[in-house]
Amino acid sequence: MECYLEALGGLYPLWFSYWVINSVGGVFTVVIATLISILFERKSDYDPLAIFTALISIWVCILAVVIWQVVGVWRSANSYAARRLSIGQKARWAAIAKVAMSLGVVQLVATFLSSGLPELSEATRMAFMGDPDLPAYSLRIMRNGTEAEITGGIKYGLADDFSKLLKASQQIRVLHLNSIGGRIGEAEKLYNLVRERGLITYVHSQCLSACTIVFAGGKERYIAKDAVLGFHEPAFPGISQVELQSSVAEQTQIFRDAGFSADFVLRALKTPNSEMWKPKLAELVAANVITRVSAGTQFAASGLGDVTKENLGHKLTNAIPLLAEIRERLPQDYDAILDAFYKSYLAGDTEADAVAAARTKFLPLLNSLKPLADDDVLSDLARVYADEYQALGSKSSRFCYLYASGADTTQNFAAELPDTLTKREMELNERVVHTAARRTPVAAAALKPIWEKVSDLMSIQGITDSQVNLLNADNVPPSKYDDYCFASVSLFNVIGSLPQKDSAAIMRAILTANGND
Repeated sequence: MECYLEALGGLYPLWFSYWVINSVGGVFTVVIATLISILFERKSDYDPLAIFTALISIWVCILAVVIWQVVGVWRSANSYAARRLSIGQKARWAAIAKVAMSLGVVQLVATFLSSGLPELSEATRMAFMGDPDLPAYSLRIMRNGTEAEITGGIKYGLADDFSKLLKASQQIRVLHLNSIGGRIGEAEKLYNLVRERGLITYVHSQCLSACTIVFAGGKERYIAKDAVLGFHEPAFPGISQVELQSSVAEQTQIFRDAGFSADFVLRALKTPNSEMWKPKLAELVAANVITRVSAGTQFAASGLGDVTKENLGHKLTNAIPLLAEIRERLPQDYDAILDAFYKSYLAGDTEADAVAAARTKFLPLLNSLKPLADDDVLSDLARVYADEYQALGSKSSRFCYLYASGADTTQNFAAELPDTLTKREMELNERVVHTAARRTPVAAAALKPIWEKVSDLMSIQGITDSQVNLLNADNVPPSKYDDYCFASVSLFNVIGSLPQKDSAAIMRAILTANGND
C-alpha cells in the first residue's frame, strides 16, 4: 500500500514511474484479470451473475491500476519539469511522458467502448434481465414419461431444470429439441447431460445455433424429413479474436467427438454468426450429423411447443391452406378436426397417430363434399386418382389396392406418393371445399350411355371383364392386386379423358356411391 501511495503521489523519479511502475502495473493487471477469470470460471459453471461479477472485477482492477499509473507518472513528470525549469533547462521527457500516458488513456477508453462496455451490457442483460433477447424456454413430458421436449431459448437455468426433470423421470430416453439457440455455455451443460444419460435427440421442426450442440450429444440423432438444423460460428458482444477462436475450438471438439465429419465442422463453424448455414438432408447424412430420418412413427409429435388449441390451429392453418378453407366455410367441422389433433398432441402420441386422429374427422367430411364439387374439379380429380394409383402400383400393388379400394383408411399413403402428386391432391381438395354446393343428382338413364362409353374405352386399353369385376368385389385376393390396380388406373384415366360434363357426372356417381357404403 505504501508503494502504491508513493507512486500515486509521484514520489518516484520520472524514469522509474514511467518504465518500472507502468510495467509492473501492466503485468499485475494481466495476472489479476487471468486469476479472476479462472476463479469465476471454475466456480460458476456458466453463471451469468458470476460472469458479470468477473467482468466488473477485471475492469475495476484495470481502472485502479491505470489511475495509479497515470497519476503517478503525471506527478513525477511535473516534479521532473519543475526541477529542469529551475536550472533553466527544457523538460521534453516530461511532456513526452504525459502525451504517452494520455494516448494510453484514450486507447483504454476505446478498448472499453469496443469490448468492455458491450460485454458488460450483455452480461447485465443475462444476469439481471433474464436474457430478454432469447425466448422463454419450456419443458414437456410425453409418451408416459419416456420422452421430453425442450422448446424456446437455451438460457441460464434450463440445464438445471432439465437435470431435475431427468431425476424425477428416470425413464426418459428421448429428448426433442425445438430451439433457435442461445447461450453456448448452457448448451454445453445440456450436451453433457444428454451424453451422461445416453439420450436420443430428435428434431421435428428446427434446431439452430447453440441448439445443435445439444443435438450433437445424442447417442442416436434423428430429424423429421422437413426439419432444419442451422450452424454458424459462436459470438458474444465485445469478444476478442483469441476468445472467439477458443470458443470455436471447443465447439469443434464437441462436434468431432459426436462423429461429425471434419469438412462439415469446418464449414459449420466458419459460417459468419450473422448468417445461418442450413445443410440439406443429404449433407447431414453424409457427414454423420444425423443417424436417421424419422417417418413420424417413432416419437411423440413435437416441434409446436407448449401451445394452446387456438395457437395450434393458427400454426396448422398457416401450414395447411386446406384447413384454413375448412375453417372459413365449415367452422364446426374445422373445430372437430383440430380438437382431435390437439388431444392426441397433448397425450404425447406420435405424429402419425395425431394425424390419424385428425383424419378420422377430416376424411368423412372431405368424402361427403367431393360429390358436391364443381365439374372441373371432379374431372381433375379423376386424373389425379389415376396418377396416384399408378405411382403406388409401381411401388406395391398392395398399396395400390388398399388405397384405391378404401380397404385401409387408417394408413396415410401420402408418404408413398411423389410430392408433386400430394401437392396436386391438396390443391384439388381445397377446390372441393371451396366449390361444394347442393347438386341435382344425375339420372341413372343419363349415366348409362356414359358408362357404356367408359366400358368400351377400357376394353380398347386391354381391360378384361374379369378385371372390371374386381372393382366391385368385396374382397380381392392378393394374387389379383395387380389386376385390380391395372383396372383402377385405366378406369380413372378414361373418366378423366371424357368431356368435362360426362367426366363429372360419372365421378359424382362413383363418389356418392362410395360415400354411402
